[in-house]
Amino acid sequence: MSEAETKPLNAKGMQSPAAAFESFCKEERERRANSGDESFDEEKFEAAMNLALKKLKVLEGEDLQ
Repeated sequence: MSEAETKPLNAKGMQSPAAAFESFCKEERERRANSGDESFDEEKFEAAMNLALKKLKVLEGEDLQ
């Protein structure tokens, strides 16, 4: 099939980058919280995650315009 004949991927059912990152972070936070590592700072993790999510959501919004 030539490049001209290929169809674009259907975005239905796909997560946005921000949603995928948020899912990853939730799993990572849980893993680290249960690891027994006392150096894990959940407040800093949350702040960093929120900053990254904010940036991703802004970039996603720019793609829509």
